[in-house]
Amino acid sequence: MKKIALKTLPIPAQKRDVSWDLENAANFALHLVHSAKNSDRTLIVIVNSMRKAENLAENCAFFGGKATIFPDTETLPYDPFSPQIDIISQRLSVLYQLKEGEKSIVIVTIPTLLQRLPPRSFFDANVLLFKREQVIDREQFRRNLENAGYLAVSNALSPGEFSARGSVFDLFPMGEKVPIRIDFFDNEIDTIRTFDPETGDTIETFSSLSLLPTRELNISEKGLQTFAQKYQNNFTNDETLLKKSYIYQETIKGNLPSGIESYLPLFFDETATFFDYLPKETTLLLYPDIAAEGLRFHELIETRFERYRHDQEKPILPPARLFLTPQGLETLLSQYPQITLHFTTQFQPNINPQDLKEQADHGTIPYILCAETSGRRENLLNRLANEAITPKVYDSIETAFQNPTTLSLVTGSLTQGFTNNNPAFRLITEAEFLGVKPREYRAKSKVADIESMLTNLDTLEIGDPIIHINHGVGRYAGMDIIDDTELVVIQYKDNAKLYVPVTSLDLLSKYSGSEKKSAPLHKLGSDQWDKARRKAAEKANDTAAELLDIYSRREAQSGKRMTIPAEYPEFSASFPYKTTPDQQKAIDHVLADLEQGKMDRIVCGDVGFGKTEVAMRAAFMAAMNGYQVAILAPTTLLAEQHATAFEDRFADWPLKIAALSRFRKTKETREILAALDTGEVDIVIGTHRLLSEDTTFKNLGLVIIDEEHRFGVKQKERLRELRAEVNFMAMTATPIPRTLNMGLTGLKALSIIATPPENRIAVKTFVNEWSDELIVEACTREFKRGGQVYLLHNEVKSIGAVESRLLELMPDISIGVAHGQMNETELEKVMLDFYHHRINILLCTTIVESGIDVPNANTVIINKADHLGLAQLHQIRGRVGRSHHRAFCYLIVPEYAAMTSDAKKRIEAIATTDTLGAGFMLANHDLEIRGAGELLGDAQSGEINAIGFSLYMELLSEAAEMVKRGGKLDIADPFNKGLEISIGVPALIQEDYIFDVSARLSFYKRIASCKQQDELDQIQIEMIDRFGLLPDATKRLFKLAELKLKAKPLNLKKIEANQNGVRIIFGDQPRINPQKLISLIQDRPHFYQLQGQEALRYTLPLDNAEVRINAISKLLDAIS
Repeated sequence: MKKIALKTLPIPAQKRDVSWDLENAANFALHLVHSAKNSDRTLIVIVNSMRKAENLAENCAFFGGKATIFPDTETLPYDPFSPQIDIISQRLSVLYQLKEGEKSIVIVTIPTLLQRLPPRSFFDANVLLFKREQVIDREQFRRNLENAGYLAVSNALSPGEFSARGSVFDLFPMGEKVPIRIDFFDNEIDTIRTFDPETGDTIETFSSLSLLPTRELNISEKGLQTFAQKYQNNFTNDETLLKKSYIYQETIKGNLPSGIESYLPLFFDETATFFDYLPKETTLLLYPDIAAEGLRFHELIETRFERYRHDQEKPILPPARLFLTPQGLETLLSQYPQITLHFTTQFQPNINPQDLKEQADHGTIPYILCAETSGRRENLLNRLANEAITPKVYDSIETAFQNPTTLSLVTGSLTQGFTNNNPAFRLITEAEFLGVKPREYRAKSKVADIESMLTNLDTLEIGDPIIHINHGVGRYAGMDIIDDTELVVIQYKDNAKLYVPVTSLDLLSKYSGSEKKSAPLHKLGSDQWDKARRKAAEKANDTAAELLDIYSRREAQSGKRMTIPAEYPEFSASFPYKTTPDQQKAIDHVLADLEQGKMDRIVCGDVGFGKTEVAMRAAFMAAMNGYQVAILAPTTLLAEQHATAFEDRFADWPLKIAALSRFRKTKETREILAALDTGEVDIVIGTHRLLSEDTTFKNLGLVIIDEEHRFGVKQKERLRELRAEVNFMAMTATPIPRTLNMGLTGLKALSIIATPPENRIAVKTFVNEWSDELIVEACTREFKRGGQVYLLHNEVKSIGAVESRLLELMPDISIGVAHGQMNETELEKVMLDFYHHRINILLCTTIVESGIDVPNANTVIINKADHLGLAQLHQIRGRVGRSHHRAFCYLIVPEYAAMTSDAKKRIEAIATTDTLGAGFMLANHDLEIRGAGELLGDAQSGEINAIGFSLYMELLSEAAEMVKRGGKLDIADPFNKGLEISIGVPALIQEDYIFDVSARLSFYKRIASCKQQDELDQIQIEMIDRFGLLPDATKRLFKLAELKLKAKPLNLKKIEANQNGVRIIFGDQPRINPQKLISLIQDRPHFYQLQGQEALRYTLPLDNAEVRINAISKLLDAIS
């Protein structure tokens, strides 16, 4: 076949319009990259949204081009948040490079294009240039950095920070991905190099460095004076109002408050637009429908301006000062040569294996398949091999274009396929062949899998209690290799050892019940384990029957059924963020429950992971169906915060929302209660006041409880009465053991939101001893970016001394004190002051553990952290990191030797689980330590202890399933697991492939626990992507796992294969096809013989592993 040579499409240099008609955005990316190589113009592609911008940049990279995105700030107009520091850094970098004429393809979204920017002169005055061998006084160098807005710290962690140690300056410049080290020799710059912050190794050296300013705002002395002058001119020069204005007071001190970007014009004499930074030789490329997107964004600006313009303490600028109007944008666009894009096809037709086979054998034009990663490529090759299709594999698209064949395969990320006409070829993504989007395919595994969370062996250490389903509780004693098989070693009583092959790790689970020390240690071969297991199975049968009785009574009630309202898509579209896979799954479940009208669900998710949005969707559905909704919060402040959030979100809908709390006057409360009774109020939000006898509803259909575990017994009784009649939803971050237990057993439905929202960054956790310098640095780092600090000191009698110490160290800050011995009105006042930015530091006890959200507070310092429990530490750390800024948590502890062993473990656990979404795991850990509490009575805690919590849960859910089907759990062998397959050659994960023992163990357990082929494929893809191509022994491990899945329905005990043939040992009641088996033995007696009643022998020389695996597979097909 002829090599593929693309034609260059016209790029106008004069002011005129040209049209490019292409199949879709991926086809456009190919021609954009190719045409840009043959043009000396700067190309600006204007798209509708960041998603389209990211897709286009990804597609350009696939075709070997580099497109830079000028990023959106990812904040809404008049937002109280500032953009993430990395985003500011990228934006400044792109603007500077455009100004210097260094970029050829830049992608920008319409909303970003409408924003006003600092003038070009700002860069001319604020970019610092350093060269090697330049002589500069080190003190002067330090002052230059501080004047440019860089913050002096002891360790430069993020853009905009620097640290000085003698003649070495480490700084993290804006626009860079890694820090830079500048070495001075006396007062001369000796070297400039980037380095790895972990190891200190040099990455690259430079002869010069341009240092960009730290913000898109002029924060020099002159800039701050301009701000003060213009603020007074625009808003007020009344001294009392200026004193009350947090924005004004903080900014003139040089601490930029969060959301200061909405005041950008006040820092400059004049502002610029994105167009002011473009070189003369620029051509614009316009996506379809961008005008409509511009109008939509303009409406959003106007709506938000109307909503926030009335706050006297925080006045805002009119839209015209901050944004271009759509008409103004139209005028600016018309001054450049333009290419208008038209996309002719929305979707590529899917292609099936038969068509692909036909193409590979007799195709007339080249077809190129694209797999996203090397792991997915191997998976795709396996699937194609099953269909007898063998594509030519290339390492890049360029090579595939140079040597086209009827069917080739390249690795790389392309968002959609297309057919190109001249020259003719077709690109096909994996999604179009498999009918599943690789990204969603990957996202599937991100949805919280409760079972694997509980039984996972990742954290197993030597000496930990571990359960073997058939032999009981022993202690983990490491791993060993015997006869080329990797084995897990478990030690039992009297030093007896059990060796478990890694292919049977589904028989193991981590013991969780009581403390490790008091976990039982069974004797191998004794009946002690059988008795415990039998007893637990009996108990599980009874409990399951009782649970299902309660469940069926609830099912028997008519329920309050609802339908999804026609306006629902519009309401969900007004959620300004993208839902995460877990959050979407929870929403879908909740809506399905409401359609049934019998909801009783717990939504468990880490702080700030989007539980409130789930509640809002449920409330919307109920209210639009004519039902009333009651939302309960444990504290007045939390109720008020929910009320504000709901009023904001429901502002455009004809629904009446009311809040009942102590902040309401008696007359107002009476009016709300009367309106509830007559049905005038649709959604009511309040504290336990809602549960009092005098609260009557006209048509209550849904009750939502936030932090259910913080309500008392009396209120819970009242809730229980309600539960029988209405739909019920509880939200919590770290559920208490009993609630979690009920969720896991299926008595309540459980949704877990464990994936963090996009752009959420895990809290960075440090463990240190107290030092004044550290405390001052932590606070300064936070105040500099306009944030606030929690300092937790859990001892009321010495809290005053800590306050005095802080004021000595930082005299010009304001501190609020909050603890449980203050009266409630005082406490609420302090909390509200903190919420409204009137104080910088909240010095408090653990009373803040479940307080209101303060998105602006992103540093927490926990003094004497060794005295607090695990769930407490997690909950307190969860107070920060609510916005998309990097949050910091400092655990202040005494010297290592002075801590108890438990405290050391807790501190280690919290410092290592700085992953997002760890709340459920910590709650489960808590459940193991404290026991599950009774479900229906206190009877089964003994059984839980004897066989471990996760195993008991497994029994209970199996028993519940059996009871639903009208059967019962087999008490003699309740688990009925364990088929062994051996093929006489190694099938394992080699140590030189994955060195880390716990990672190997975790993969073994996951492979052995797979229930479907799809899950095995996912693990295989993950391993190849992380560690490279699979060695033969590991491929065999996956093949054996596939055979196990195939053999599971047949109830076999063991399969052995060696050079002489295959032997199958049947289980107690094998589910094989007797007719097929008899005809096999009769037709071919030389090959097939029965050995007694329990085994089948297949005699044939089988030389290697592959032949043995195929022989087992065919034999299983023959008898099933």
